[in-house]
Amino acid sequence: MTPFTPIFSQLPPQAPPLSKAVAQALAEREISKQDILALVTEQGICDLNEVINQLGYLFFYYAFRALNDHVLTPEEKMNALYLKRTFGFKEGFFFQNFYRETQTLVSKQLQLIYADNKVTEAERQHIADIQELFDLSFAQMDEFKAVFVDKALADGANLNELDTNLSDSTI
Repeated sequence: MTPFTPIFSQLPPQAPPLSKAVAQALAEREISKQDILALVTEQGICDLNEVINQLGYLFFYYAFRALNDHVLTPEEKMNALYLKRTFGFKEGFFFQNFYRETQTLVSKQLQLIYADNKVTEAERQHIADIQELFDLSFAQMDEFKAVFVDKALADGANLNELDTNLSDSTI
C-alpha cells in the first residue's frame, strides 16, 4: 500500500485511460518517469499534449482530494512534490498549462480564507502551501488573491489583517 492507494483507488470511472493506468501503478508502488513512458507506450498515446493533459488530470484529482479538508499535511505536500517530479512538471507549469483548474482550486481555498475579512497566521501558511503546491510566483498568487482582497477591503477589512502585498499608499 502506498500513500496514494486510498485516493487513487477511488478514481472516477470516466478518468482518462493513462490517468487510470498511472493511478493504478501509484496505488501499488512508487513509479518512475520510465514507468510512465512504458504506460504511455502501452496506451498507444503519441500526442505529448494528451500525455500532459492526462497526467495533469491525475495531479489535479490528487490536489482536489488533498485540499478537500482545507489543510495540506506534510505528507500531502511530499506526495504532491513526488507527483510533480515524477510527472516532470516544472515551475510555472500549472499557471501556464492548467490556469483554469489552478484558479478554481486556489480560489475555493482563498474564498474560505478571506470569508471573515482577515487572514490568520495559520491561513497565511495555508496560502503559502497552496502557492507551493501549484508552483505559483508571488505575482501569480496575488493575481488569484486580488478579487478576495478587494472584496474584503470593500467590506471594511483592515489592510493589515489581510495577506497581501498592497499597502495603504497603493490603494
